[in-house]
Amino acid sequence: MAILLVAIMALAGRPPAYAATELIVNGSFEASQDGLPQGWTKDGYKLDESVTAWTLEQGSGSDPAHYVRVASQQPNDARWLQKVAVKPDTLYKLSGMIRASGVPSGSAGANLSVLGVLDTSAPAFDTAGVWQQVELYGRTGPEQQELDVALRLGGYGSETTGTADFAAVSLVEVEGEAAANAVSFDPSTVAPGSGGDSSAGAGAPGFLMPLAIIGGIAFAAALYIGWSAIFGRRVSAGLAAELRRQPEPGRSGRAIWLVLGAGLLLRLLLAPTMQGHPVDYTDFSLWAQRAYETGLNGFFEDGVFADYPPGYIYVLWVLGMLKSALGLGFGAGPEILLVKLPALLADLAAGWLLYDLARRRFGTRLSAFLAALYVFSPAVWLDSALWAQVDSVMTLLVLLAVRALTSSRYASGAAWLAVAVLVKPQAVLFLPLLLFALLSSRRPADWLKAAGAGIGSALLLLLPFAIGREPGWIIEHYGNMFASYPYATLNAFNLYGLLGYNGIETTRTWLGLELSAWGNVGALAALVAMGLICWKKGREGLYLAAFAGALLVFLLKTGMHERYLYPALAFALAAFIVSGSKRLLALYGALTLTVLANTAPVLRDAIEQSFYRANGDGLMVTVSLLQLLAGAALVHLVVQLVRGRSYGSLALAAGGAWKLPDAPAPQRAAGSAASANEPSGPEPYEDTTRISRRKEWLPIAGLVAVYAILMFWQLGDAKAPSTPWAPTQASHEVTVQLEGGPQPADHVMLYAGIGSGTVQVALSADGTTFGAPAEQKLDGGTVFQWKSIGIGGQTIQAVRITGTPGVVLYEAGVIDADGRTMPLLDTGGSPLFDEQSLVPAKPSYKNSMYFDEIYHARTAFEHLHRIEPYETTHPPLGKVIIMAGVSIFGMNPFGWRVMGGLAGLLLIPAMYALARGLFNSRKAGLLAASLILLDFMPLVQSRIGTVDTYAVLFILLSYHFMNRFLQRNVVGARLWPALQAFALSGVFFGLGASVKWVGVYSGAGLAVLFFGSIYRRWKASREGAPGVSGASRGADAARGGAGIPRGAEAAAAESRVPAKLIGAGFLFFVAVPAVVYALTYIPFMLVPGPGHGLRNVIEFQKFMYDYHSKLVATHPFASTWWEWPIIRRPIWYYGGSGLAEGQIASIMSLGNPLIWWAGIPCALAAFAAAWKRRSRALLVITIGLLSQYLPWVGIPRLTFIYHYYATVPFLILCIVYVLIRLPEKMDRSSANLATGLYVGIAAALLAMFYPVLTGLTISRSYAEHFLKWFGSWTFFS
Repeated sequence: MAILLVAIMALAGRPPAYAATELIVNGSFEASQDGLPQGWTKDGYKLDESVTAWTLEQGSGSDPAHYVRVASQQPNDARWLQKVAVKPDTLYKLSGMIRASGVPSGSAGANLSVLGVLDTSAPAFDTAGVWQQVELYGRTGPEQQELDVALRLGGYGSETTGTADFAAVSLVEVEGEAAANAVSFDPSTVAPGSGGDSSAGAGAPGFLMPLAIIGGIAFAAALYIGWSAIFGRRVSAGLAAELRRQPEPGRSGRAIWLVLGAGLLLRLLLAPTMQGHPVDYTDFSLWAQRAYETGLNGFFEDGVFADYPPGYIYVLWVLGMLKSALGLGFGAGPEILLVKLPALLADLAAGWLLYDLARRRFGTRLSAFLAALYVFSPAVWLDSALWAQVDSVMTLLVLLAVRALTSSRYASGAAWLAVAVLVKPQAVLFLPLLLFALLSSRRPADWLKAAGAGIGSALLLLLPFAIGREPGWIIEHYGNMFASYPYATLNAFNLYGLLGYNGIETTRTWLGLELSAWGNVGALAALVAMGLICWKKGREGLYLAAFAGALLVFLLKTGMHERYLYPALAFALAAFIVSGSKRLLALYGALTLTVLANTAPVLRDAIEQSFYRANGDGLMVTVSLLQLLAGAALVHLVVQLVRGRSYGSLALAAGGAWKLPDAPAPQRAAGSAASANEPSGPEPYEDTTRISRRKEWLPIAGLVAVYAILMFWQLGDAKAPSTPWAPTQASHEVTVQLEGGPQPADHVMLYAGIGSGTVQVALSADGTTFGAPAEQKLDGGTVFQWKSIGIGGQTIQAVRITGTPGVVLYEAGVIDADGRTMPLLDTGGSPLFDEQSLVPAKPSYKNSMYFDEIYHARTAFEHLHRIEPYETTHPPLGKVIIMAGVSIFGMNPFGWRVMGGLAGLLLIPAMYALARGLFNSRKAGLLAASLILLDFMPLVQSRIGTVDTYAVLFILLSYHFMNRFLQRNVVGARLWPALQAFALSGVFFGLGASVKWVGVYSGAGLAVLFFGSIYRRWKASREGAPGVSGASRGADAARGGAGIPRGAEAAAAESRVPAKLIGAGFLFFVAVPAVVYALTYIPFMLVPGPGHGLRNVIEFQKFMYDYHSKLVATHPFASTWWEWPIIRRPIWYYGGSGLAEGQIASIMSLGNPLIWWAGIPCALAAFAAAWKRRSRALLVITIGLLSQYLPWVGIPRLTFIYHYYATVPFLILCIVYVLIRLPEKMDRSSANLATGLYVGIAAALLAMFYPVLTGLTISRSYAEHFLKWFGSWTFFS
């Protein structure tokens, strides 16, 4: 027996080198569902079926029975993925069979790999139809518990084309001695995300987009202040005046250091908050480590992916040394800051150069402010402090070069340009500046010195990298860099983005030429523009030429990235400084905002592993068009320059400084003092002293900041499932097994899309036998909502979801009793279970649509995707505005609500401006702004994804500008200033009407005010107002009656004013609004198929009228016009479910009782005063109130309390009128105390009701005892 055992052992040989337990699920690809291999998911750098096809194939002959294929028509890093559970610190063997064809050699080829790890199996390029066995040994990290197996065509930084087939994939644990060539399977030892793990999907920071928006608003405000300081003719006080004032001796340099210090502080705060772009940050961090470890000469060895020239590698070498010395690990806050530090410092250095350039022309304060406009530009700090890019380094170098060339220091300029080109290859577009500058010099020595300095600098920097290499290696390297992105555009919002060629190869033809040829034509056009500028302006025009080159190349050249417009910003500002041109400053401001609109969403998408904006994307189209318009404005400026016309707006004074416009003495228009509709003197509440704009608007900014917190706190989730599952007859069910065997579950969550039908959910305790299913009906009332199907603690092993055709679900999940999403064993790659991290514990307003969002927000989604719109009972503009939010932030609750929130914030400055203009009182403006903030309804209506707040905002602005028109339309006054305000009123009237027809109601009040103003001016002129009769008689006497009397001329001109105004009224209140209204139907007309023409738009208007005039329905929360002011029946929008005993969560819409109830007597007082005093302000207020309220009296249709929303601002203005009149009825201190108490109590009520205005969870007892004031106030059950 012993001999037999020994013989068996000898025949068996040594024990196997690895255990037989197979970790890959369905490695033979025999199991499939919906035509895809179970257990595997499609993934890639570009998830675009027009770029790559992922398919499951059936073998024939000697092929494996089943295999998967990746076929890329365009360069991509595409793969099949499977997440596998592994043990820490364990050796594994990954193996499989690969067949490849048409894969270019030199790329990463077809390979097996672990996502996030740079090492791969031996690549296959073209196996001539033969299957090759490949394997890769690797060890997991000390804490690693899972890895992503990738069957890959391409690799990190090595996109490729061709076809790759994979079969017999295996991952097993190796129990024996470690393989000598084992690599690390732990992505954390390399760099998280370095493999482009789109399945990981780490979300972008929630602050990214709000911060960009706030930065853009702040920049626009700062630009306005700077514009006023430079070009304003009424600069006598405020921040603009302070900027003009020269500092005291000895303090002239403090401002710029304050700017640079604050700019540095901002960047130091922002930089560590996020890594940045997952590719760029990872590259720089890895390259810094590699540069230090291998040295400069070895950096480009071993086929390392590095699409940068050697110049910036010097900086990275220093960073690598510091990382090593300080022991900084990848992704740590200090390490992130270190990687970004060179770009942060380059921002500040560029700001100082702009300051130095401006100092002689604008003085120290204005120069420091101009530098601040660059240092605090959100497009600038986003690129360096958040993105982790180094565009600022190249921009700084080119600025230094142009600075040298303008001073005839050609050698220095050439050296700086050489260094810039070696830092980033995009700097090559600025090389023609050196040639154009040298053409102005007739000295051969300048040419020789420039050539020597440029070539010498380049050779010196290249030397450490070139030792041991072929002489032409750097040329080949640059060629590879320029050829690595053969696309028309890569998220650059330019001509090709507008045409829908994002991510499309340049071999595609357009108008008979390949896109690459059009790109060359565009580059040539940019070169011509640069040359023309330098020809006309010489070295003085180099900054403008650099700006023109950067802008036109970005717009017209192929292969542009979203960031390539960045250098244009610095040169636009520099060109303004040296020219004084208004247009260049305007272009700088506009491009700053468009660059921000281009880069911020792209950065957010990249962090979420979506690297290409979809063609036809609304944001891309809009911003592309705006930037092309900016390019057209620049071309127009160049044409004027060539024709010999001046493009400057400021005149030079002695010493080379710009002469700023003088502030004229304030004058009152003739006849205004005796205007028939104004009191003879100022009211007691009117302001008689001027203050700075900063002091005036700072309190409003504070109110907006407070309101922003109230508005955006828990507004809604910023992520929602986005991959739809639409059952068909052939594939209408999905079955999943729970990981870990049978276990109790609480409920199943379903996220419904646009569709209708029935979903059945069946449960199985053993994984094979399913019980009777539960049903969930889906229709128009369930869109983009999570639905919960109770399980009640049953122990289950599997769930089967079946849907009828027409159903659309975006995700499903199984939830346990603790509210956790239960892990699934195998989803089979179904889109129904591919976004499990987004499954919430229960439905709520934060993750689902509520109330009329199912109409308006849904239709916004349909407009965005050119689907037949569902909601057509209101004009489209409100839904189009919501669409903008969805386009930027995605189809999620935050995305479809954010624009309403922003509109709600704008109500505060709009109310301030209207009240300030009506009463000429800052106190009135602050009271109005405060009360609109403290009212409940604007907050509720702005936080929901409906359209009411947009209409109210536009109505307010239309009345604001109508009031400005009334102020200016007096006898003897120039007509043009009045018409400017009148035109804006008409535009906002058109916008309001394009949101809801409640905006049309405002037109009635505006028309009354307009024709009343015409009548008053006509009457005043007939009665001999100053400027016509009296003034003209004086003029006649002075001229001795010779010829035609000047007074007669004035009288004749005044007699023509009514006809001109009536003509303007037709233009701005009929024609322009009609055009605006029609344009808002563009998304509807872009829907494919018949029935979407202009004729159909006209037919829709009759449909809307019939709907609103004939709607007969009942609703438990309906109310009539007389019930609204007394808040008899609020409307209950949302009630939370699945809450603990004694807890509620509700959202109801109503008014602040102290505002609405006090508004009733205040409105009566305002009407009485308007009749008695004939005050313009009170006429505007009362007529506005009546125009928004009276139409509802005669409307028979179903109405709700929110229909009173547009009346509320005018009600608040009535309250403001009474409050500012209080000092006339009592002593000032008592009046101030009363006003303070009123506002304070209103604020206390807002705090008290805030939970039931925003859906926060509170105790039922609190709601019953403190919030339910009347039985008709129903907001919980």
